[in-house]
This record gives sequence, structure tokens and C-alpha cells, in this order.
Amino acid sequence: MKTYEEILKAKIDYYGRTEAAYQFAAEEFSNMNVTEQLRLHNVMQWVAIEDKLPPIEVDVLVWDELLGYVHICNRLDEDGAFFWDESTQILDNVTYWMYLPKPPCA
Repeated sequence: MKTYEEILKAKIDYYGRTEAAYQFAAEEFSNMNVTEQLRLHNVMQWVAIEDKLPPIEVDVLVWDELLGYVHICNRLDEDGAFFWDESTQILDNVTYWMYLPKPPCA
């Protein structure tokens, strides 16, 4: 997924610094999936499992409703099973997830 700045640069490269370049960039960016826009801009927001599953093998924060804990996990397969990195346990009661925040700048 491209950021707005990347999209805008491509449009300016093609159309020059015209109103059309800014308009086309805004339209393309607004057509992106809202969840992807939030992730790109590092906005922390819980996503319900029933609405969307995270990408496979990407570490995310998950809410385990049964245990009442937040874990760092990754999704193992298309079925939505989550593997808890701190053990060999598969979590079956995950109801929400969100992308990890970006690490602090050094």
C-alpha cells in the first residue's frame, strides 16, 4: 500500500504541479481501504475479527476475550488461528486485533 505522499509524488511526476495531480492523488488515496490508511499513518485502532482478519504471519496485538489479556500474536492460516509468540499456545478466543505501533526513532 502506498502512502498519500507516494501517490501524490507519482501524480505530480505525471501531471506536473497541477490541480488535477492533487485531485487524482486525493481520489486514489480515498479509495484505499480505511483500515490500510489507518495502519499507514500508525493510528491505533482495534479491528473486530468478524470485520477483517490481519495478514497471515504478521505480528499484531490481539485481545483474548477468554483470558482478558492483550498478546502479540500472528495469524497462522486462512482459518484465523492465532499463534502466541510467548508460548506454543494457539489462541482460539481472539475477538479484536490491531497493528503494532512503529518502533521509536533512534
